[in-house]
Amino acid sequence: MRILLTGGSGFIGTNLTSHLFQKHPDYTIINFSPYRTGSRATNVARFETNPNYIYVDGIIENEQALEQAFGLGVDVVVNLAGQTHIDRSLQTPGSLICANVIGTQKVLDMSRKYSVNRVIQISSAEVYGPVHKGSEVAETFRLAPVNPYGASKVATELITQSYHQTFGMNTIITRSSNNYGPYQTPEKLMPLVITNALLNNPIPLYGDGGQMRDWLHITDHCSALDAIIHNGVPGSVYNIGGNQAATTKDIVQSVLQCLDRPWSLVQSVPDRPGNFDRYPLSFDKLTTDTGWKPTYLLEEGIRETALWYQSNADWWAEQREVTTIR
Repeated sequence: MRILLTGGSGFIGTNLTSHLFQKHPDYTIINFSPYRTGSRATNVARFETNPNYIYVDGIIENEQALEQAFGLGVDVVVNLAGQTHIDRSLQTPGSLICANVIGTQKVLDMSRKYSVNRVIQISSAEVYGPVHKGSEVAETFRLAPVNPYGASKVATELITQSYHQTFGMNTIITRSSNNYGPYQTPEKLMPLVITNALLNNPIPLYGDGGQMRDWLHITDHCSALDAIIHNGVPGSVYNIGGNQAATTKDIVQSVLQCLDRPWSLVQSVPDRPGNFDRYPLSFDKLTTDTGWKPTYLLEEGIRETALWYQSNADWWAEQREVTTIR
């Protein structure tokens, strides 16, 4: 099988490439990403000696670059490309919306042109917006995003579904909860708290830290995508959850305990506009269709993740910035 990963040098793409090569060493992985120096190049350097790994330089808005990637022969596309930072979407929504929406349309058009067997569009639980306390969110829950990032993801989902309905394309949409694990940029909650703690720097905390999230280890996310690639039902939408609910404050406390750092590092900052509590996703549909279930307990995942960042300071030091957590 030949799998094209758009955005394959990023957090999910790097881990998914590693997972697929371990589980399916005869597969060909095509990484379509813009060339960058530094940590993103380091992410995929270990794959360069693998004869089944191909790198193509480009962004998904560039049709000529996409033609080069699709022309290599593609069976499955996993569209990971796009912008994902919620706080940045509040500052410059136009560039994020353009990248996510127009880029997805171009990937779908190219997939149709080259008769790709399956397209998996990576979305987010942000599309659901606020959820009543105690609710478990199924795929049929109403979509009500509260920020430009979530709205852009709703748009990509509707476009993807229209290609399935009108052109008969084999498309699948995934909505995952909060991811964490190795190779995640320090702008995100878990690596930001870990790296600040390692440096004994202040750890900013939105409000009282009571925002609830469901936490999904990247290893479990990759195994879910593997299951969907092989056994997902065409036209489906799948939630991918970790079944590990915790507040932001819980995460910070666990990291500090793991790294033996004091709570005095934590500084409360004003909450971001439109922030809300979000509760666990129901992934029963995915389990029924593919047999997938998450395996990571949050305590174990936090410990492994903290130790990875502690052992890979050179990877995150050059790109790290102190920012608020999300």
